[in-house]
Amino acid sequence: MNNTMKYLIFVTMVFSMSCSFAQKEEGLQTKFRAVRMYSHSDIQFDQNSFPFINLLRTFSPSISWGKEYGNFHEVGIQDVQIVLNDFWKSYRSTFNYSYNFRIGRGTSPDKKFKFYLGLGSQAGVDFQKIPSYSSSSFESKNSSHSFSLMFTPRMTMRLSKNVLFDVNMPYRVYSTSRFSYTTDNPQVSAEDRTRVRKESTTFPNQLTVRVGVVVKF
Repeated sequence: MNNTMKYLIFVTMVFSMSCSFAQKEEGLQTKFRAVRMYSHSDIQFDQNSFPFINLLRTFSPSISWGKEYGNFHEVGIQDVQIVLNDFWKSYRSTFNYSYNFRIGRGTSPDKKFKFYLGLGSQAGVDFQKIPSYSSSSFESKNSSHSFSLMFTPRMTMRLSKNVLFDVNMPYRVYSTSRFSYTTDNPQVSAEDRTRVRKESTTFPNQLTVRVGVVVKF
């Protein structure tokens, strides 16, 4: 499938969602706030190799707020890592945001299962610095910045009044990344001491499955 057809499918999907959610919701509009804790599993399919599945890769928290019987916002921290020592200094973090549209809305508080479609983004930064720790070594730096547009189908199951079970699958519709490498090595020509590379991907054959618990307050 060429990129033009993929873009048309995505635009049609978003347009259909906007039309279906344009109706005015009636009934109760109780607001809520919640804390969520997820476990992540990654699934990747490649035509040139076997499928790759990484179960329970990491855990991440998020906070959400919105309407009890309608749409809601979610902001999450997917990954944070800081390393500081004499030989290596690094920082890595990934943050995401989504706005989740309720499907099949209803005001019944006894509704056990709820379904959502989310649109959002994810941003990440990764930085490493290797200092010059001997007369034969030279300081070097690696950095990367990424941004992705996300589409997230979601299902929640009510376990009690304030506790839910949440399963969702964030999918990167489009992602772009910038990588750079810098060295102070005088043996490398000045024009080659900094290298920059950019990558963009549309509809990759990979997704993340998040399973978690939601506590409302």
